[in-house]
Amino acid sequence: MTFKEQFFSITAILAFLAILSFAYFSFQINWPPMPALGGSNPTPVAAAPPAPELTAQQKAGEKLFKAYCGACHKMDRLVVGPPLAGIGQKYASEKAWLFDWIRDSQKLVKEGDSKAVALFEEYGGAIMLANPNLTDEDIEAILAFTG
Repeated sequence: MTFKEQFFSITAILAFLAILSFAYFSFQINWPPMPALGGSNPTPVAAAPPAPELTAQQKAGEKLFKAYCGACHKMDRLVVGPPLAGIGQKYASEKAWLFDWIRDSQKLVKEGDSKAVALFEEYGGAIMLANPNLTDEDIEAILAFTG
């Protein structure tokens, strides 16, 4: 095979690979939908309202949530522990118990607290890390952030 033939063979192979790569990656991208035929424009979708501005307490709570809770909890879905959106409202009438649970859930389980035992069993015996260094103010901020 001559140099010229080799050059054109390699060029053809590279061109084919480039086309193949383009085709592959173009299907990996979420392209916006094509407009309807006939010149009609799709109805625009209203933008979501902006998220409300967080208070200073909620901002502090967000920071604490990420540092102490975020590895095992998310706001809207089960990870290791349950979702925490609205947890402060759920236990509003049992705030002292909730603070004890957050600080040392296993102490409550070992003492036989029925609510603590039920939660512990509901989540498959997953042990929540103790947070004895969180102050009441810290927990209030986390609860303000979670809602």
